[in-house]
Amino acid sequence: QCDQHPDAPALISPNETLSYKELEAQANQLALYLRSLGAGPGKFLGIYMDRGKLPILAILATLKSGATYVPIDPAFPVDRIKHIVEETNLSFLLTESSLAARTGDFFSGTVLPLDLKQEELAAFPHRRLRLRPGRTDLPAARGSAADFGADGRYPRSRRRAQGRGRR
Repeated sequence: QCDQHPDAPALISPNETLSYKELEAQANQLALYLRSLGAGPGKFLGIYMDRGKLPILAILATLKSGATYVPIDPAFPVDRIKHIVEETNLSFLLTESSLAARTGDFFSGTVLPLDLKQEELAAFPHRRLRLRPGRTDLPAARGSAADFGADGRYPRSRRRAQGRGRR
């Protein structure tokens, strides 16, 4: 869509409308910023945000950086969020300033309130980055999609799917 209709609205929120071209440029800047901090294949980045423009931008940028995003709903109970954080071993947490104070209850690593990082992000170029396909050598996250048999009806064990189980 970015190439075919760059000026068409891609994201419409009550306060702002972004075209595909603008969304692409901002996602590329954020992806380069995330890469400069160490994001990339094999890294998990938490996205702890309310609904709006920022989480969509964070998801696109995380994928473009090559990392995996872990969505964390601020409405979840703290115990559930702690469990998610522990299971995924997050590299850092992307959030917004209105939620940053709450992150100390469940995350002790680097917290990045993206709405306060606009000056830093402006220093990064808008050059286009392609989405990096996921790596297959990473362990599957718990709760991920199951591998289904050829008929698509019954899940197969991973061992069998990889040729290591009994037939």
